[in-house]
Amino acid sequence: MSEPDDSKSKIKNLLSGAFSNFLHARSSSSIAEEKLAAKPLEVKFPLYFRLKTMVAVRVLAECTVLILLLLLPLVLLLFGKFAAISITGKIILSTLALLAACILPIYGLITYKVKVEKEAVTSYSLFKQRICRFALLKSLTRRSNWNVVRYTAEYEGGEISFPIWLERCDRLVAIIREHLPKGSSSLNPFRSFKQDPISLIYQIGQAVLSLIFIGVVWCFTMALQQSGQHTAADIGLLIVFAIVISAVLLWRAYVIALMPCSLELKPEHFVVRTWFFEKNFAWADLKAVSEPYPLLPEGVLIKTTKGSYLVGNGMDSADELEATLKSRISA
Repeated sequence: MSEPDDSKSKIKNLLSGAFSNFLHARSSSSIAEEKLAAKPLEVKFPLYFRLKTMVAVRVLAECTVLILLLLLPLVLLLFGKFAAISITGKIILSTLALLAACILPIYGLITYKVKVEKEAVTSYSLFKQRICRFALLKSLTRRSNWNVVRYTAEYEGGEISFPIWLERCDRLVAIIREHLPKGSSSLNPFRSFKQDPISLIYQIGQAVLSLIFIGVVWCFTMALQQSGQHTAADIGLLIVFAIVISAVLLWRAYVIALMPCSLELKPEHFVVRTWFFEKNFAWADLKAVSEPYPLLPEGVLIKTTKGSYLVGNGMDSADELEATLKSRISA
């Protein structure tokens, strides 16, 4: 009986030793992982931020079309075909070429790349290259003009700007904000935030087009019904489709029509101004600030006890506005 007992005790000792070794190895690896997580990650400079691929393709396509419009009259004139065109055609081609010549230089101002080094950030466009040293950095703001949303970094002696179309734009913004002087990153939150009028007109134009589309859908439905060539089931499905489309597009047009032209934040309340009215809201009326519903333009949705309002990305300093509103909710 002693030999089986000895063998059992040996097996027991081996298992307990193996288990203790496993725990020791696991605790050692956990400690190593904690040390690795606590150690700050070293950033390798320089860092490059370029236009997103789809945005770059779109910009190149638009430039190609403008260049073709600009060169078309010259090519026709060179090959002797321009004289054979009617006077109306000549006016149209010349007008398009003139417009292309006016618009094309704007693309040379688009920042297509930003390089970040330890002591400076450099923006690149076709026509210019600007360097902003972090030691001279004063502020970073988000602006919107002509439906183009961009960040502008002001420094002593000038400013650099870059669009939100850059890859990893949030990381670039975070790096620049880390180098802002103390106090400059926290601008006065109680001020007016204005919507870019071109962006607002663009959204209103989309809403008008959606209303026109509703009219086209119903005209098409009525024409098919009156033709008498379709069954009642087909007409019924088409009417249901027209009702659903009309409801969705009308709701979207209503939300866009009530988009604020400006918001004014005050210590006691905030003011929402639209094209149709102006409303004052106490901070207690603010319920949530969230992402907009599907099918709505990009931006943030301000929910209050008296209704919701969509703030588009065309609002100046939209990121600061969102942060301020969310902080007032938690407060």
